[in-house]
Amino acid sequence: MENLYIKRLTLISDTDKSANQFEFSTRYNLITANDNSHGKSTLAKMIVWAFGCSPYLDHVWLGLNCKVLVEFEIGLKKHRVARFGNSMFLALNGGDFIHYPKITGDYSRVVQELFGFEVLLPNKENTNKLEVPPPSYYFLPFYVDQRKSWVKLWDGFENLQQYSAWQNVVIRFHTGYLTSQHFVYEQKIAEKRVEKLPIAEEVKRIDSAIETIAQYAPQEYIDFAVDEEEFTKLTQEVEVELSELQKSQEINLRAMAELQVDRQYLESQFQLVSEASKELELDYKFSVERIDGDSISCPLCGTVHDNSLASRTSILTDKDDAVRQGNVIADKLGKLYKKIEVVRLESEVVSARIGEINTKYSYEASSNSKPISMLSCIAAKSVEKIVSGSRVVKVVEIEALEAEERQLKKDQRSLVQKERKSTLDDSFTSLLGKYVIRLNAVGVNLSSVKSPLDYNKIFGGGAAEAARGGLAYYIALINHIYRHGSEVKAPFIIDTPNQQEQTHVNYDRIIKMLMDETPENAQIFLGAMNSDQLAGYKDKARVIELDENKVLDKAKFSSLVDAFAFMGNCEEAVST
Repeated sequence: MENLYIKRLTLISDTDKSANQFEFSTRYNLITANDNSHGKSTLAKMIVWAFGCSPYLDHVWLGLNCKVLVEFEIGLKKHRVARFGNSMFLALNGGDFIHYPKITGDYSRVVQELFGFEVLLPNKENTNKLEVPPPSYYFLPFYVDQRKSWVKLWDGFENLQQYSAWQNVVIRFHTGYLTSQHFVYEQKIAEKRVEKLPIAEEVKRIDSAIETIAQYAPQEYIDFAVDEEEFTKLTQEVEVELSELQKSQEINLRAMAELQVDRQYLESQFQLVSEASKELELDYKFSVERIDGDSISCPLCGTVHDNSLASRTSILTDKDDAVRQGNVIADKLGKLYKKIEVVRLESEVVSARIGEINTKYSYEASSNSKPISMLSCIAAKSVEKIVSGSRVVKVVEIEALEAEERQLKKDQRSLVQKERKSTLDDSFTSLLGKYVIRLNAVGVNLSSVKSPLDYNKIFGGGAAEAARGGLAYYIALINHIYRHGSEVKAPFIIDTPNQQEQTHVNYDRIIKMLMDETPENAQIFLGAMNSDQLAGYKDKARVIELDENKVLDKAKFSSLVDAFAFMGNCEEAVST
């Protein structure tokens, strides 16, 4: 696959009336400053933020409400991407901008296709629903964040917890263990599971119907036990005399079973709607009486939620909808209760009519028991046979779908041959071992590291040595992806590698490693404080030296404001 090269970044703050523009080399780039507060990390973050990623940004920067525009190339094609808040703007291959009102959904699908990052992840609430993840998951291995990535590998962005256990799939795709065909099978497997759900629900309904038959059938039915041959003979004997009555009894029992199932369903739905209405009422009171301002911060995850007047009005609207739904369900329940009573009365009439000839087809089970009515037992057993037969059919359908699912999983596993996996494992561990030695991080224990998935098993050494071990992992990972990955290769952005007070000798090793051991066609962005150790890198790099004006410059606002004029009149994306 081709490489992604960042050519130019433009950013502007209408709030602060400031702006700036930066151009980059396709190989080495250095973002540096004499002070650690001049914004080198912020500029590095803006590169990935512009694509829709979620690096950590402090409240001061967020308060500037910046717009960012990035011009980039993939192969011979020139593209542009821009972001303002969570609105995305994308212009492909020299075309006009298209506006996407959110990062997820259509925008993520277009970017996924552009980058060849063909990963699908299961929705956290509905695991049978596969989704295209946002761009953060594509840029993860290529972005080393100063604040998080050195502490925990594969953790450079916020909000990654929106998917459960994503690491295995994302890492294996990046590193060549999985191909797009894996997700074709994943989609088919999910479809089989979705297809199985209503059938399994029907089996539950049938089981409930059988329980209802046992509940509403005559007490004598419990002690009624005949073999299949005897049951057939008895049925034939009463067919002429009681055929209509028997059918009525069967119809009533079946109707009662279905009505009771519907009753249980509607009562549970009514309870859910009632609880939802109460919760919405509490939410509204909380938002009005207990919260000041137009936003609420979640105490669990820190996510800021809208608490504007429109949002509070929306809560009331949702509550009214819940109340209306409750009224509709209550009305349906009232009608259902009446139907149940009608069926019960009809059953009593039928029972009275057959009571006259019941003695003809009765027997005493024992000397101490009253006669057992075989007519009622025959009717109940006939219904049970019909319902049970339907259950058998449904179970067979479920077993067939499960067999297809098992075969799909087997075929999916066969996509990665054992020899291929072994080659990829050896390639990565060989690189990692070499780079640990090159960075003088020999105290880092790699004995449990067998593949890129084992990033949590890299441990040992002091703090500075552990940081060099983490860097060895990242550089091995980048080289491995450039060799074996199938997606477009993104630039390697590494922020402040001088972690944990590295010695001059070890910092020299780090800088030399970035120059000598990164892929020759990889674009490198290095964020670092000015120092003599950077001299060799500086000589070959495009240097962006930030001063006390930081990333934004008020003097450049008027000359760059027109660069974002497209945001006011570009075409809206059509949702698919």
